[in-house]
Amino acid sequence: MRAALLAAALMLCASAQAQVYKCKEGDKFVFSDVPCADGTKVSTKPAAGSGDEMERYKASIDLQRMKSQLRQTDVERSNARRRATAVDERKVMTGMTADEVTASWGAPSRINRGLYAGKVQEQWIYDRKNGYMQYVYLENGIVTTAQ
Repeated sequence: MRAALLAAALMLCASAQAQVYKCKEGDKFVFSDVPCADGTKVSTKPAAGSGDEMERYKASIDLQRMKSQLRQTDVERSNARRRATAVDERKVMTGMTADEVTASWGAPSRINRGLYAGKVQEQWIYDRKNGYMQYVYLENGIVTTAQ
């Protein structure tokens, strides 16, 4: 699957029309996907003899973006699996959503809620039968700490 996505990305790279800037740094020219730092007029057309270099640069930028997206997706899937396992084991962990906490531990006995620095912060309190209390702290619906 991953190989197929990379192959598709490489095929798209050849036809991609990403904006490429040719900037002069010192005594040499460099190609970038952002405008030149010194504000000089930029060229998005290849200079004579540099077409291959620009195409390789565009392809490498697109490939880097694709790899980054794949890594991000892999991390998100891995985190989702770890959270699902925690719910199955009736545990709470950092990064869980409020729904996942409820699925794992049930509804809290009480919730203290406040708005601080534009973020909704909550303290979920669980009263246990032995007089013991457990706390879960959430920020914008995501667990930051559990005690």
